[in-house]
Amino acid sequence: MRSLVSLRTLKISSCSALCMLPEWLGELRYLESMVISECGSLRPAPSVQPLRALKELRIIQSGWVGDLCSPSLTNLQILGSSRDVHQLPECLGELGSLQMLRIKELPRLNSLPQSLGYLTSLQKLEIGYCDALGQIPDCVGELRSLRVFKILCLRSLTCDVPSPIIGAPHLPPGARNNRLPGTWPTARIAG
Repeated sequence: MRSLVSLRTLKISSCSALCMLPEWLGELRYLESMVISECGSLRPAPSVQPLRALKELRIIQSGWVGDLCSPSLTNLQILGSSRDVHQLPECLGELGSLQMLRIKELPRLNSLPQSLGYLTSLQKLEIGYCDALGQIPDCVGELRSLRVFKILCLRSLTCDVPSPIIGAPHLPPGARNNRLPGTWPTARIAG
């Protein structure tokens, strides 16, 4: 373990039998980037301490490991899940340094937490291929740092864009035109 203390990048991949991350992971105080891929049995590990230096966390086709999130996280990507993820935890709103959030291929995700409105540093939000997601929370319109907002193939979005999003001058033109979210173009907002 002592030889790993200075580790800055960690990738855990294709460990289908891995149920929990080891407790010593919390001792990696310099770890800045972690990718967890194709670890379908992985469950939250409450005994693992938050990784204070972690800036990037990518969870790809794996169980939720959001308990590793720390206030220093700037990039969080949740790309597919082998579990039936119906909602993301409210604790996402505690990631005050988060600048980029990608949520893709969570077919059973049916809601986003209102705590997204607390992500005051968020500059880029991408949501795609979440077939059960029925609405985008109004709080997205309050994200003043948001510069890139991408919505891709959200089949269950049947309502018009909520008015707080339509009226937000810093959001993509498609949102201000009150078009259905499923038809929003990939948009970039000039900063």
